[in-house]
Amino acid sequence: MKQAAPPSEPETLYSSPNHRRPRSWGAVTFEEIEAWRAERNIPKKRMADMLGVTNSTYHNWARGIAVATPNTQERIRRILSDPQPRTPRSNRSDVIRATGEIVSSFLSRQSGAFSIDDLGVLVRRVSRALEEE
Repeated sequence: MKQAAPPSEPETLYSSPNHRRPRSWGAVTFEEIEAWRAERNIPKKRMADMLGVTNSTYHNWARGIAVATPNTQERIRRILSDPQPRTPRSNRSDVIRATGEIVSSFLSRQSGAFSIDDLGVLVRRVSRALEEE
């Protein structure tokens, strides 16, 4: 007579394939993150930006493929606890691209010499303004 297989244990998620330390949601759960995001109608991409992770990392959390590190979970807990969390409007590459377009447009209309120091000041000011939007 065939013996029944023992019940399987839940799959353990590890910090990386080379480091076999089990990891689990502790300080915050992904369900809490999703509920918070849904309450505020924040798109998943923007939520990933707010949490300081890539879009693919966020989706790996959603699918149960990965779990945030304890430090990241603590940071997320602080973000979710903040009554006025800052929602970034754009990521760094968007700011860099927009800065380049604005500065290029400005320089194409500028007559006369423009020193390298002036250019540096212009780039910093445009970039800072875009990040504060």
